Amino acid sequence: MKAREKLIRRLTFKRRIKNRLRAWGKRFFWAEVCGALLAVVASYTTIYFLHNAIVAAYAGAVGDTLGFYTPIIIQDARAMRKELRLKNKRFGFAAVLHLIKNMLLEFGPAEIIDSAILRPLFMYYFPILLHNYPIGILAGKLAGDVAFYIPVTVSNRLRAILKRSRA
Repeated sequence: MKAREKLIRRLTFKRRIKNRLRAWGKRFFWAEVCGALLAVVASYTTIYFLHNAIVAAYAGAVGDTLGFYTPIIIQDARAMRKELRLKNKRFGFAAVLHLIKNMLLEFGPAEIIDSAILRPLFMYYFPILLHNYPIGILAGKLAGDVAFYIPVTVSNRLRAILKRSRA
């Protein structure tokens, strides 16, 4: 009986991981693709015209942020609009404020540390370390993503726990 319970737990764990990865992909895949493209374009354009690696690293971080949040905001706004439509409510100013509040709760603390310090730092050093500018920017972006998603995941877990405890 214990071997069967272990097998069931293992399968349940694998299924949970698979479902979470699928949900992550659904929510963040296109945001990450857009962020990566804008990061490389913004950084590469800045280094080409200004020849300043620090400014280019910040431009890459800003490009990544804009590219990342545009699909996220569109996706969240569409979902909220659909939800409000089912309740026969309008997507107005209050809904926009609610959307902004949710975005700040989900990403706020991680974004401050990420955009101001970590991502530009990674986007400055990785091109130097790898001796390839576009690949270095992408590697810096990925390192920034790891540092970004840790607090975002903790924040989402805490929000889910609070939501369940209120219900």
